[in-house]
Amino acid sequence: MDFAFEVLAEHGVSPSMAQIARQGFRKTGEILAPLTALLTLVNGIRGDVAHNDVMPAPRHAGAVPSYAMDTYTREGKQSFARFLKTNAGTADWILENLPNRGRSAFLGEWVFRIEGGCLANRWAGDAADQLRKQYELGCLGVTAEQAKQVLALMRGDMHILDRIRADVMGEQK
Repeated sequence: MDFAFEVLAEHGVSPSMAQIARQGFRKTGEILAPLTALLTLVNGIRGDVAHNDVMPAPRHAGAVPSYAMDTYTREGKQSFARFLKTNAGTADWILENLPNRGRSAFLGEWVFRIEGGCLANRWAGDAADQLRKQYELGCLGVTAEQAKQVLALMRGDMHILDRIRADVMGEQK
């Protein structure tokens, strides 16, 4: 694998990025780290300072951060199932536009985009901007217009989901 990192250096990946990629690969064994290093070549970073995304205010369901109740926890799955039974705009859209199978997973993906899609130290560049837009609007099997609509609906419905999450956590005592 050393050869691969030598090739990255020959093609212009900065020494610091190559070292970060090398450590990422060493720790995870995943090719994602070296591929990320390659992205630095096409990103065309604009400016010399990273910017922080606007982070949503921290929310809790009881003593637990709300983001901890996601599609990978029993309480999160229960909260999503209850949310889909409400008259929230997002729930209505999902019920009208998606088959029954996968609705909770779809909801979980949108909630993650709102709760977990923000970054500290985000570098702006053409490739980064394109990948972010593709991730947010193009990776769930709906049109970009539908994706924008659902994101707006979900942002407006987060307080409903948080109330349900708090109820679920209250029942766990």
